[in-house]
Amino acid sequence: MGVGTSEAASVLSFAASVFGFATAWTSVAADYTCYQPRTQSRIKVFFATFAGLAFPLLFTQMLGAAVMTASINTPSYADGYADSSIGGLLAAVLFPPLGRFGKFCLVVLALSTVANNCPNIYSVSLSLQVMARWSARVPRFIWTLLATAAYIAIAVPGYSHFEAVLENFLLIIVCFFFLLLLRLLPRLS
Repeated sequence: MGVGTSEAASVLSFAASVFGFATAWTSVAADYTCYQPRTQSRIKVFFATFAGLAFPLLFTQMLGAAVMTASINTPSYADGYADSSIGGLLAAVLFPPLGRFGKFCLVVLALSTVANNCPNIYSVSLSLQVMARWSARVPRFIWTLLATAAYIAIAVPGYSHFEAVLENFLLIIVCFFFLLLLRLLPRLS
């Protein structure tokens, strides 16, 4: 890796996206922990949530970084990524050692994206309601419908270059979250 402004920006951008993946859950934590008894220790709830998010996020991001690093020295990985982006890379990693089971794993992984997006679409309404007083007055189902419309509007034109569209979209969300956090910090102190 070279040194300079563009490399520093890439590292900071990656760090911001890693931070954004985890902190995106903060606005919905109250929604998903509402079944905890009032007597439950806040510290226990915090560490349970932290561990529940940190371990899978760190594992998958380190695994992704390892596979992308391996793609530099493994021609089949590089070819898979060049041909079909992340899906091709995953196929190059899973198919040779696992055979038909690797194909099955890739199908399950592809279908799991739908399941992973269901809580996000549900939670986007709560996230939008905590942003401002006026947004709290809008019913949750309206926010969910608007988010679904935005989701479809981004997914349909971006299907052929999904990775780039998703990465840029997530980085925009992270920047938006940082701006919101900067706005809220004076109120919290």
